[in-house]
Amino acid sequence: MRYGCGDQRTTAIPSPSAITTDTPEQPTEKPEPTSDEAIKSFILPSATPAPTVTPGAATELISEFTQATGLQEVTVFRIGVEDWLNLGLSILQVFVIGYLLSRLVYFVLSKAAARTETSYDDVFIK
Repeated sequence: MRYGCGDQRTTAIPSPSAITTDTPEQPTEKPEPTSDEAIKSFILPSATPAPTVTPGAATELISEFTQATGLQEVTVFRIGVEDWLNLGLSILQVFVIGYLLSRLVYFVLSKAAARTETSYDDVFIK
C-alpha cells in the first residue's frame, strides 16, 4: 500500500492519561540567568574550522602570543585572532614551500639542459 503526501491515515497516539510513571514528577526550577549569562547565550560561536595546517609548535607559540597580548577573545568577522594568525602562517608556508620547489625544479632542469647538445633547451629554461 502506498501513501503519498496528501494521504491521511490515522495513527494511535496514547493520551496523557494512559502514560503512567512510578515516581511523581517534580517540577525543576531553573535559576534566572544573570545578565552575563543571558548575553553569552545569544553570542554565536565562531565559524572557525577545528583543524589547522600549522604544526603543533607554531600553534602553541601563536596561542601563547594571543594570551600574553590579551587578543585571545578578540574576533574579526567572527573569527578569532589566533585563527587569523594560523591562517596567515599557513599561507606563508605555502608560498615558501612553493618558492623552494620552483627553485629546485629550475636547478634540476638547468642541469639537465646543460647536458644536451642543443642550446634551445637552455634558452627555454632561462
